[in-house]
Amino acid sequence: MIFVPVYSDSSKYYLPIGTGILIVANIVVYILQLKFDLEEFELAFGDGLHPVQWLTSFFMHGGPGHLLGNMFFLVAFGLVIEGRIGVLKFLPLYLGIGILESALSQILFLGHGYGTALGASGAIYGLMAVAMVWCPQDSVKFFYCVFVIFVAVGFVDIPILLLGLGYMGLDGFSMIISPHPITTGLLHLLGAAVGFPVALVLLMLKYVNTENRDLISLIQEARGIELKPVEELKSKAQIEEDRRVAEAYRESLVAKWKSIDFHLAAGNAVAATTCYYQLKKEAPGTVLDEARLLKVISIFQKQGNVDEMLKYSQMYLDQYTSKAATVGLNAAKALVLQKDTPRKALNLLQSINQHLTTAQAKEMAEKIRQVALRKIADGDIEIR
Repeated sequence: MIFVPVYSDSSKYYLPIGTGILIVANIVVYILQLKFDLEEFELAFGDGLHPVQWLTSFFMHGGPGHLLGNMFFLVAFGLVIEGRIGVLKFLPLYLGIGILESALSQILFLGHGYGTALGASGAIYGLMAVAMVWCPQDSVKFFYCVFVIFVAVGFVDIPILLLGLGYMGLDGFSMIISPHPITTGLLHLLGAAVGFPVALVLLMLKYVNTENRDLISLIQEARGIELKPVEELKSKAQIEEDRRVAEAYRESLVAKWKSIDFHLAAGNAVAATTCYYQLKKEAPGTVLDEARLLKVISIFQKQGNVDEMLKYSQMYLDQYTSKAATVGLNAAKALVLQKDTPRKALNLLQSINQHLTTAQAKEMAEKIRQVALRKIADGDIEIR
């Protein structure tokens, strides 16, 4: 029977650079094992503490099958973990778990005779435990080939939490039925025993953003506890696409501002304001700056387009104050003489009264006021 992991459906925001480095390192060390006697670097039991072995032992393997099997699982869980945290966080995590598992094993079995252990499986079990905490609902795709009476070949997706519990259950059973105190299953479980608390501590320290898909969040959600929203993770490709879209958006806005300036320079206020409203659709909240708005008012006034001049004069008065007296007086004059709406003119004069700070402005306002009052007294019908 062949049953090996080949892929994971976990979200991958980073390339598996660290996983690749670890695989190459394991292969290189195995080649060195074939050429040299490196037994002193295996994890020795009952012979004191050897910190160097805590690192070297989980890069060594007992044969090509041992190496190949571990590398398949390293790829599977490396994709899961590194894909979420990146190489700079993944490598320290993997090495830290491997070293802690080796140290714990050597300490626990100081008084249990002699023997050695080697292989990456303890560290990989630690990664599996981390994955069970951080992304329990994600799946690992396995290739299987079963030879019994017939041959069955295919792929199956197994949720990480179920996968981890299954493997730990098998190791626990093998440990129970074994007559030996030190078993492969026990060493695997020690790796998982290191991985679980490491995963929980790093989760609390926000070493990883699980997007509320971790085991703790799922338990809280099942209990009806409202989860705090978290920032959505993005891959480098997504970040680059967002940057490209933002740059295109910025360039579009700049182009529209340039178009507005071009039309204003040409004296075409209609085209300029049309571009402005197109710009406003793209960027709600955008306002014409004071200089451009004054130019629009001036063009409409020169062209005799009173309605548009009044519209943008009011826009100016709602937003700016420096030229409020001039803009307001011109608008009030147009309301009286060209639109025959003296009451509106009086209301406008009242609203800009605080901006009439010069004698000339006050004199002009008084003249417009008198004309408006005379029109009202003559009974002119005001068209609203």
